Amino acid sequence: SDKLINLAQSQNKPQQIGRALAYQSKILTKMKLYDLSSLKLKLAMEQFEKINDLKYQARAWYYQSWLDDQNNDYLAVKSSLLKSAQLANEAKNNLGEIDTLIHLAGKAHHYQNEDDKYHFLKQAEHKMDAYQLPGYHFAKISYRYATFAKTLSQKEPHLKQALKLTALTPEHWVAQ
Repeated sequence: SDKLINLAQSQNKPQQIGRALAYQSKILTKMKLYDLSSLKLKLAMEQFEKINDLKYQARAWYYQSWLDDQNNDYLAVKSSLLKSAQLANEAKNNLGEIDTLIHLAGKAHHYQNEDDKYHFLKQAEHKMDAYQLPGYHFAKISYRYATFAKTLSQKEPHLKQALKLTALTPEHWVAQ
């Protein structure tokens, strides 16, 4: 990916430079080289900011939340994901915004923040209504509620609802 960066720099293409840096950051995160990953991600963000690429800025902030999660820092995870959702909204990437809010609800659950997990899930659900998304998208909400439940009997109605919502789209990951 250094070759990609060099080529993009020689052609003065900030988006391509940023994408290559973000890709390097993802690889470095998987290799558990978090400090170097963070550096590459910051450089990527600078490239996306140069050209006001809101879509890729949103993705970069989403990736930042992975690094924040490695530090077990829920407030930083939350801040990064809220920034990502805001930028996705500004980029008119409705699904990106909603998926980020659902992911944030899952992170709130992981960090045992009961208020936030329901708040962000409700926020995602309201946005789905406002954007008039097809019903199968709501399966993600039902699925997330099922992950919040402690017992099988509490999970079951949410999982049944998720299956019902994806009946016409069996290839949807929630239906799997």
